Amino acid sequence: MRSVLQAAAGLALVLLMGCSSPVPSSLPDPLTQPSGSSVPVTLITFVADDGHIEDITRLLPISQELNVPMVSAVISQQVGSTGFLNAAQGRQLIDAGWEIASHTLSHPHLLPLTDTQLAREIQESKARLEAFGWPIQALVYPYGDQDSRIQQFTQQAGYKAGVGTQSGINVTPQRLALQRVAMGAYAGKAAAESNYKARVDEALKAHGWLIFMLHPWHPDHTEAQQNALRATIRYAQSGGAQVVTLSQGLAVRDAEAVRAGQ
Repeated sequence: MRSVLQAAAGLALVLLMGCSSPVPSSLPDPLTQPSGSSVPVTLITFVADDGHIEDITRLLPISQELNVPMVSAVISQQVGSTGFLNAAQGRQLIDAGWEIASHTLSHPHLLPLTDTQLAREIQESKARLEAFGWPIQALVYPYGDQDSRIQQFTQQAGYKAGVGTQSGINVTPQRLALQRVAMGAYAGKAAAESNYKARVDEALKAHGWLIFMLHPWHPDHTEAQQNALRATIRYAQSGGAQVVTLSQGLAVRDAEAVRAGQ
């Protein structure tokens, strides 16, 4: 039974990544729970917004030090611009186990856009990033802008997940409206290691999926926040949480649904 479910997890990830490449060895096994347990794995994901060079200079060393993947949400029009990732650096992140997500073409507020403008922002961004050879399965909504229309366009463009900025733990993930918790920049008074660990505790208690939002280029992402990031990762791992990319997280939840017979 275990081998069947592991195969389901692997197949789910291959389908989510839209390619036939081998399943990364970092994919967490959702079946490490006690035999017969239906308790979901607690998942933690770190998504860095905007695709700045700091994803390489500040976050990648931590990712490699602690052997965890992260996600870089890239504004496709900015690839290769000063201060942003170029194509080679995006590939470097993918080779290090990261996932690249779309952050639209030009990072506008999506709600006021016409259907034509919205389709261009969502569809052309995905096409441009995939032209670099990057599998793109998730869209991170600029400013968290989303509604049923935006979610419909996201799904129609072929994305498997949509990620906003509404703060919360994803207990029953709404795949086109995944919630996040700010870390560092935009966290306000909650920008403290103790608060990040408290959110991890919430996720562990709920067996949910906690997605942190990072802006490593922002002045508020200080060295203290870098240390808090390290500490939060270690704390989550010590509690049994799995650090995953967005696509890996979806694959784990798919495998759990297979196990539950859903």
